[in-house]
Amino acid sequence: MNLELEKKIIGSYLTDSHLFNLHPASETWFHDYKHKEIIKAMHILKGRFSDVSELLAAIKQENPKTLVTETNLEMLSFDSTYAKDFRTAMSVLEHDYLENRVIQATLKYNENPTEKNKQLVKDRIREQEEQETPYDKGDIKPVAEEFVWELHNEKEDDSVKTFERLDKMLGGGMTGGMLVTIGARPGIGKTAFGVNMAIKALEQNENIQIDFMTFEMTKKQMLSRFLARLGDINSMKFRNPHRYLKSDEKQTVEKNLNDIKLTGLRIHDKLRSINEVSKQIRRRHYAAEGKPYICFIDYLGLVQPTNDNQPRHVQVAEITRELKLLTNELNIPVVLFSQLNRGIEGRQDKTPNLSDLRESGAVEQDSNVVAFLYEDKEDDSIVNLGIAKNREGMVGKIEYSFIKSKMYFEELEKE
Repeated sequence: MNLELEKKIIGSYLTDSHLFNLHPASETWFHDYKHKEIIKAMHILKGRFSDVSELLAAIKQENPKTLVTETNLEMLSFDSTYAKDFRTAMSVLEHDYLENRVIQATLKYNENPTEKNKQLVKDRIREQEEQETPYDKGDIKPVAEEFVWELHNEKEDDSVKTFERLDKMLGGGMTGGMLVTIGARPGIGKTAFGVNMAIKALEQNENIQIDFMTFEMTKKQMLSRFLARLGDINSMKFRNPHRYLKSDEKQTVEKNLNDIKLTGLRIHDKLRSINEVSKQIRRRHYAAEGKPYICFIDYLGLVQPTNDNQPRHVQVAEITRELKLLTNELNIPVVLFSQLNRGIEGRQDKTPNLSDLRESGAVEQDSNVVAFLYEDKEDDSIVNLGIAKNREGMVGKIEYSFIKSKMYFEELEKE
């Protein structure tokens, strides 16, 4: 049940009634009975009403004892989504309705496991899957409406910001539809770089929701990386914080723990397969209700495919393709970390290139951006981020100072 989202959708219809004909909602999607009556009346009027009094008259014609008042409708008209978020809001509302139908059908089957009830569960799941991957008729009207809105309104910058120079090279930050793959050999600092990116995102993007999915650490181990970076504390001390942390460091850790609990950061250490990853991304994105969202996945090599019997290159292709489709469908960025082939260690020039990505064909094809972390040849305190592929902007190299003990990355000024 999401009453606030219901109000925003109805408010959008009241503010701009032609939206109803472009994106009509079903009354069954709404939980609040007054909201159901409003949507039902809109269907009767086919979205054609000049003001709230005309809509109220249609509501009363259907139900003379309705509790909907003109004041209700006027208040709802002030509560709407941005035009560019409207389709997402509609999708979330329908998804919640269909998910509830799956739950109810499952409960019914558990109470009475007949073949009929089993088939009902299958039908409800199929409905939900069809909504998540809707048939596209190629209609350009919805996109045209977005363009019309942007012609007359200042477009909000919805890109996710992290490091300043990286943002510039990505055309202003990470935007919806972007799959960013960052490869590195073990020990270079790809997890630490992900931690720094996530912290930068928290600092620079109001109300951002972040999923950090770790496949080789526990939630506690990953959280200690965040605390080391936030508190400028040697990460080794977190192995026995009571013994090794000084009194002032303990106070810093407690403060940072309280602060980070209030952010949109969530750490996942129990996910295993691409199906579980996909479901969590959808669930969190829907719950975000229009707030900025980004997901970090550490790392590709440990994500399980749906079919373990396929050759590894086919498995990798399935994983990266699913992630790329999710970025497009949900209009979100995803950062995927990956290990590089061992062959790089045997080369005199250890600067990575695209062929060093494990199963590089699918990863390179599906990624909007491919970058590599590698140590500087002349200064081992510097780690380079080399952007080798970039559909969104420039390719090139960014230098970072990396203090490994404190999980700290800092961009260096370009000379």
